[in-house]
Amino acid sequence: MKVGTWKEIRRVIAAFTLMLFFAGNTFLLSANAASLISSYNILKNDPVNQQFIQRLKASGADEAQIESFLNDLDSEVSSLGTLNDTNFNSLIYQGLKEVISWPKHRTVCEALLSGFSEEVNYILTQNELHPNLIGLRNAVHDSVFQKTTSLNTGGGGAVPGPQSTSITNEINQQLSDQGSNIVSLQMTSSNDNLSIPVQALQQIKSAGRELQISNGNVTLRIQAEALSITANSSLSLSIRALSDASAATALQNQAPDQVLVGKVQELSCADETNSNGVQFQKPVTVVISYAQESLVNAAGAKLNVYYYNESTKQWESMNGTQDTNDKTITFSAFHFSKYAIMTVPEQPISGTPPAQTPASSFQDISQHWARQDIETMVQLKLASGVSPSEFLPERNITRAEFAALLCRALGINPAPQLSGQFNDVYADKWYFSIVNQAASIGLLKGYNPTLFGPEDPVTREQMAVMISNALSYRGQNSSGDSSGTSGDISIFSDQGSISSWARNSIAVARQKGIIKGRDGGIFAPLANATRAEASVMILKMYQQL
Repeated sequence: MKVGTWKEIRRVIAAFTLMLFFAGNTFLLSANAASLISSYNILKNDPVNQQFIQRLKASGADEAQIESFLNDLDSEVSSLGTLNDTNFNSLIYQGLKEVISWPKHRTVCEALLSGFSEEVNYILTQNELHPNLIGLRNAVHDSVFQKTTSLNTGGGGAVPGPQSTSITNEINQQLSDQGSNIVSLQMTSSNDNLSIPVQALQQIKSAGRELQISNGNVTLRIQAEALSITANSSLSLSIRALSDASAATALQNQAPDQVLVGKVQELSCADETNSNGVQFQKPVTVVISYAQESLVNAAGAKLNVYYYNESTKQWESMNGTQDTNDKTITFSAFHFSKYAIMTVPEQPISGTPPAQTPASSFQDISQHWARQDIETMVQLKLASGVSPSEFLPERNITRAEFAALLCRALGINPAPQLSGQFNDVYADKWYFSIVNQAASIGLLKGYNPTLFGPEDPVTREQMAVMISNALSYRGQNSSGDSSGTSGDISIFSDQGSISSWARNSIAVARQKGIIKGRDGGIFAPLANATRAEASVMILKMYQQL
């Protein structure tokens, strides 16, 4: 099953099943009900739909637990804003994602997993609704909005809502101004969600503009090329400062010596086909301000933005840039989640354990030729030891491990993914999201379209190609593919052994001083790279970005 770790699977399964069942059916019979409980009471007595409630109860959830869950879900969804045709999926999913994680609702979650296993397995393997649920979901959608939105224009199209019309007009007005390269939209304090029609996004792209969205505390800068959404759809963007109660679970996992500055900000971006979050094709720039926040408990400390990894339950550094004059931190992201400004701990809190070990504690690098670079990598939180006293510099590094180093050096924090392209990159492996994200943005390729070999040792020529791809990704004018050239590789006595698809990449990396040969004037393209060699090369690349 090619999804994230099992903990992530449980969360995603429960959320999707709930979205299709509760979030749908509880609205089905009473779109204007005062609460989810009133709709639930109608549903459980309806002869057509009560079978779903019975299945849930048969799986272990009792009446009180279901009602408690619905009450909390109702409150959470209400706090996100007013449901409309565009944001229905995204707001329901946000509410479910939060409430389903609360320990008090574990029984309901487990009942969904066991009672609806057939539907769950179908959704995960087919990436679409189970046939049993399609009619229900369509009826839900129509029922929710038939009294508040006219969905039929007589010509088969959708009537845009007031917000969509207003936003489209605002975008058109700004596009008529030839003096700016930015289309800027402002969220109001009473509405933290914007719905932007895809046609408007296409106009921004055609004009070569950048979309900027701000609510005063958080600013998003999105290149139109970063988005790929369905035609005749809309993009729903949300910026929300979480309440203390909503952020409590995640903040339990921050480092003891970290101080939170301001609120946890939850960003989301969804469309009708990606209700659990859009994956950006290019990085989105995010700027978070702390100008209005008290720094009494963080006086003199360096600040950074951290992302909460729902799978590992860790806060991971976004490697942001702090501007002490503007009091902002800027970082890049390929997906949205929970983010928080915190003081930087004395020791790293994320990455591949045990990164907390000081580099000077590694006894096996004291006389090693790469000691200085290894220590620098560890201090930068780009590499870690295998134990508190060992780095194992001469141990081979795998293809997945090198991909992780590469992503970390580029400041890429892979998003949890529901599917992957390689048959041998399994969902329960730590590198699942890393390898698939790196492949999706062109940092690496498999042996063929479906085989990656994540635990194979990476060869020196494979490593050179990945480094060259990373330089190209960052705009360093590296071709990094199979074009092939003799270039600077002519100095290697074994150049004839270098694969044609790696020759140009090796030449580029050598010209930039990132890669050198081994003793005897050889490159050893098919030799397995060591952890020391990988650390040195990644550091040299990192210093040029």
